[in-house]
Amino acid sequence: MPSLFSKKKDSEQEVTQSGASASSTQAPPPAYTDDATPPTYKATSYLSSLREGDPNDKVDVPMIHSTHKLSFGDYLPWGSAMKTGKRTVISRSMTRDCYIKHYAKDEYGNYIGTERPYPDHQLVFVPNKSTPDDILKQLDEFVDVRHDIRRLHDKKELKHIPN
Repeated sequence: MPSLFSKKKDSEQEVTQSGASASSTQAPPPAYTDDATPPTYKATSYLSSLREGDPNDKVDVPMIHSTHKLSFGDYLPWGSAMKTGKRTVISRSMTRDCYIKHYAKDEYGNYIGTERPYPDHQLVFVPNKSTPDDILKQLDEFVDVRHDIRRLHDKKELKHIPN
């Protein structure tokens, strides 16, 4: 009486033999050419579609959102103030005209708006900068205006940090 394991090995050999014959008849992969166009990605095509259309339409712009849960240590001089907590990508609704003038970026993260950028234009999410290190770098570039947590409750002031 044959065991279950012997049947399994026989069926694996049949699959291997049929797989080997099928792979030998496959065509080789296409050759690489210098003038080949790169593949288009949904995320970059979405960013370019934000710039096209009626200026009065509402568009959802992907932006990086950081949250920080206050603790007692944030109010101490040696505390953990200014640490960033959870980072997520949210969609912010604005008119296409406002996006083109003050927030527009190309697929590499370069500002291409038509007017002076708003202070938070660095928070626009760029899909090519999607690794955690790239997102941290993108957030570090956004240091023009930052909240000082220790003074936030008494004076509601913004601290300007020079470059």
